[in-house]
Amino acid sequence: MKTPFRVRTLLCPTDFSPLGNTAIAYAALLAGLLKSKLVLLHVMTKVEQRALAVGSPLRLKAGCVDEFRRLIIETTDTFKDLVGETNVLTDFIVEERGSPAPLISRHAAAQNADLVVMATHGYSGFGRGLMGSVAERVVLDAPCPVIALRLPPTLRPDPALLHPKIQRVLVPTDLSENSLRALPIAEAVARPFKATLTALHVIQNGVPTAASAALRQFMDMNYGGKLPVAHAVSEGDPAENIVDYALRSKMDLIAMSTQGHNQLRDRLLGSTAERVMRVAPCPLLVVK
Repeated sequence: MKTPFRVRTLLCPTDFSPLGNTAIAYAALLAGLLKSKLVLLHVMTKVEQRALAVGSPLRLKAGCVDEFRRLIIETTDTFKDLVGETNVLTDFIVEERGSPAPLISRHAAAQNADLVVMATHGYSGFGRGLMGSVAERVVLDAPCPVIALRLPPTLRPDPALLHPKIQRVLVPTDLSENSLRALPIAEAVARPFKATLTALHVIQNGVPTAASAALRQFMDMNYGGKLPVAHAVSEGDPAENIVDYALRSKMDLIAMSTQGHNQLRDRLLGSTAERVMRVAPCPLLVVK
């Protein structure tokens, strides 16, 4: 019998933007509910790095790092009313130089993180690539699952918008072994909320009734969790159908797997998970 997936350590990178701060609120609330340790990480920008070169390097350097740590603490305190009495154990890390994506993945490994929660602006359509985005690179390289919070860049810093009251979780599956990887992680995140899981199977050719029977049999054989699971079948493009179903059904979280960046086809065309991340109407949990 497999040991249930558990989130012991949650890593949340922030750049102190309104979107990044809202991700802190989401991560802190989730860490409290999952009884996880929260690690907040800030990678200094080039502008911030250049500021270190002014004046006395050693004195200013130490002062700047301390200032960023203080800013992280103050930002977290801003959301303490939402976090409540969860007593989340929080560590603060400031990286003075380096590229954000590799450093986030490196710290996820060093901290033995079970989950990364981070913000992504996403894009407005399926046609635009995300190869330059930090979030996509972390999804590809991180040693653990990633929850990407896709929100518009104009979002006001209102953490109430992202209070993780997870009631409905969508788990797309193509009935492959790889698609099962997201299922135990989705169940673990949804468990404290007593949420309902919906397994969605998108077909491009075939008989819906037969696909529905195959989906039910697949889930009966492979799902051993305690949360209720609904079944749904749709037909058409997988990414478009997943986004449309999540929007129509008012899903609070989409959980799906991706093969990662070592597959040539995924690198050239973009996996279904990467396409969904660009336009998802709710947070997306990606399991590589």
